[in-house]
Amino acid sequence: MSAIQAILPIFQTVVIISLAFVAGIATSLRYWVIPTIMHRENTSRNEIAQFDATIRLGEKYLMPSSRILMASLLSLAALTALHPDTAVAARWKYHAAAGVVLIQAAWWEIVFIFPINAEVRAMGEKFFGGNGDQSLPEGEQKKLNSLLTSWNNLHVGRIMTPLLAAIISLAGVI
Repeated sequence: MSAIQAILPIFQTVVIISLAFVAGIATSLRYWVIPTIMHRENTSRNEIAQFDATIRLGEKYLMPSSRILMASLLSLAALTALHPDTAVAARWKYHAAAGVVLIQAAWWEIVFIFPINAEVRAMGEKFFGGNGDQSLPEGEQKKLNSLLTSWNNLHVGRIMTPLLAAIISLAGVI
């Protein structure tokens, strides 16, 4: 048994489960975290602070994880192509296709998600940077609600890309 034959099933399993896990985290943000932040009894100041804390955690953990998963998919495609069994080696395309799907999250975030992150952060700095107010003026609160709702709706792209990548990669295994 070659080293590739020994390592490949473990690597495939880890990558596919990791992709599904990231999709699960994204799903929890959409259906649990953001709705909790937007709870009607929450103050504007807390909404912005909780959203900012969520974004900081995403920058710290999810962004590097996505980069690692992309590199892992490319490595998985290369390792699969090197497999001594030609029927297995021919399945490298599934992992490469999964990588193509996953990379779509990058432009999605840059175009749609990151501008909302920056705008909400700017609102926090503008309205709460040093003063003790807890609420935004009514028009600004509506804008904040609209931004958070848009972010939540657009977050579906962050759910679907790792989920589809996991499914495509899994298809290359079974």
